[in-house]
Amino acid sequence: MEQLKTSSILIRHIKKWIELNNISQNQFAKKMNKNPVTISRWLNGERQISLKHLDQLSKITAIESNRLIDPKLKMRAEYKIIIE
Repeated sequence: MEQLKTSSILIRHIKKWIELNNISQNQFAKKMNKNPVTISRWLNGERQISLKHLDQLSKITAIESNRLIDPKLKMRAEYKIIIE
């Protein structure tokens, strides 16, 4: 149950980050080096995001991994980055 709660928090934060950075799921998939279908399944809750991806997610989003799963994290424009 705790894993499911952590996963839903992580999904919410990734979606918000994608929105703030005005990028597509395909662009995010490219950054993650994942198939866009995998990213779509993650974000739709069809597949769980393994916590082993936290380090990579942290590097891409510039948000510490422990904060990515923190329900109190508030996403603001400061988390925006330039996608090359």
